[in-house]
Amino acid sequence: GRGESYHKSVPPQAIITPSSTTEISAILKVCNENGVPVIPFGVGTSLEGHVSALRGGVCVDMSEFRGIDAAEDDVADFRASVGAGVTRGRLNEELR
Repeated sequence: GRGESYHKSVPPQAIITPSSTTEISAILKVCNENGVPVIPFGVGTSLEGHVSALRGGVCVDMSEFRGIDAAEDDVADFRASVGAGVTRGRLNEELR
């Protein structure tokens, strides 16, 4: 990939796309036990080279997490719990 970072773009050694928090926990446990760096990735809105694996490692693609939890009281207080796979555009649509 390409970003706006001054660092050279370095791809991760693997990309993992979990679909549950149980899978995320298992991935993080194995990576931690083996000293493998983990780079989380949401929907790709960053320009700063956040997936540049300068020290190797795996990218955990969180794009499957598209949940939005915003009760009426929360919306009135400008609060919402949003999954890492939710775009700003989708959040705006859901809250209108």
